[in-house]
Amino acid sequence: YFQEHVLEGQAYGSHAISMPTTAAIVAEIEKNPRALGYGGIAYGQHLVHCKINGISPTTEAVRKDIYPIARYLYFYTIKKPEGLTKQFIDWVLSRNGQRLVKEAGYMPLFEVP
Repeated sequence: YFQEHVLEGQAYGSHAISMPTTAAIVAEIEKNPRALGYGGIAYGQHLVHCKINGISPTTEAVRKDIYPIARYLYFYTIKKPEGLTKQFIDWVLSRNGQRLVKEAGYMPLFEVP
């Protein structure tokens, strides 16, 4: 995603390090003040999140689709969800589910208290 949307298909630099998880990226950034990383917004809450073209990665900017490197997370199922699967997806999309999304540090689909 980063290479496609930020680097516009160009190769990573020769000093780039691929990390297995966002948590590993955050740990590396914490050790190296000149490091730059890309990962989920819920990680590294205490780190500086970069503006792109002067736009900060705020919930409003993401919802309005103006922050250029935000993306949604999706559920994929083999067939139309039913039973417990549908109940789970419905719950995630509910006010209570979105509240938990927000508490986990991610951006909810709609405003929740």
